[in-house]
Amino acid sequence: MEVPPTKHVWGTRPGDICRYRWCVAITAAQWKRAVTPVLTDSTSWAFRNKIAYRQPVGWVLLGVFGEGSGFHPNQVYIWTLVMPLYVESESLILSYSQRVASAGTFGLEDEDAFRGAVASAVAGLPSEDQALQEIAAGSSKASSGALALLERSGKSNPRVDDLLAVRNATSAALGIR
Repeated sequence: MEVPPTKHVWGTRPGDICRYRWCVAITAAQWKRAVTPVLTDSTSWAFRNKIAYRQPVGWVLLGVFGEGSGFHPNQVYIWTLVMPLYVESESLILSYSQRVASAGTFGLEDEDAFRGAVASAVAGLPSEDQALQEIAAGSSKASSGALALLERSGKSNPRVDDLLAVRNATSAALGIR
């Protein structure tokens, strides 16, 4: 006995829900258009996907990141991004970053809240030296590298040279220039 195929009704499966216009994820281009007016000096910022980051990039990637929300595809969690580039990685490490609102997402439909969250993230960005000091105070893999960078002098240092090679590889893997 054959079982007849079930008739599919659009909109009943989770994968079908995002076919509706209101459920479109924020694109990198929309992110850039929405974030650029909020940046204090837009000439010193660059973009990669949903990351706006300060230039020049040193040992720590400093910026604002819009992390997609699985529950609300048309909204993002906004992060103050602090990522040590001397720790080998092919993806973002958010261990030293902070969400602007721990449980809040922001969408382009509420422009004031979105821009306010981005402005808050930008205001929360430390300088590179401050970021290195905060990382060095911890007990992670990154803290020993931060200490070496804070203690460096003008002389050649093999540890700093190793960190530089890792930083370059991590920056390349992330597409950060």
